[in-house]
Amino acid sequence: MNNLITVEEVVVDIIDNMSEADKTEVIHTAEKDLIAFHHGWGRQIRNQYKLWQNTKLVKATGTTHPDDASGVIMKSVWEALREKESYQ
Repeated sequence: MNNLITVEEVVVDIIDNMSEADKTEVIHTAEKDLIAFHHGWGRQIRNQYKLWQNTKLVKATGTTHPDDASGVIMKSVWEALREKESYQ
């Protein structure tokens, strides 16, 4: 996981490891409500992808802070899941 340095790689990794129930919950969450995941899912992303040390990945999100980077990643997962659902 530490070698993932693009948002796209992380999004694929997260989606590949999400349960169907979690995917459904994210898909049905309004964009403005994604912040509710900051302390749970966001913390998991920050820890799993070592955002406090992985400055390349943080920079790839277009942010400078791990908290903001995890938000970008969560939104990117949300967008990818919703896009995938619309094509099914």
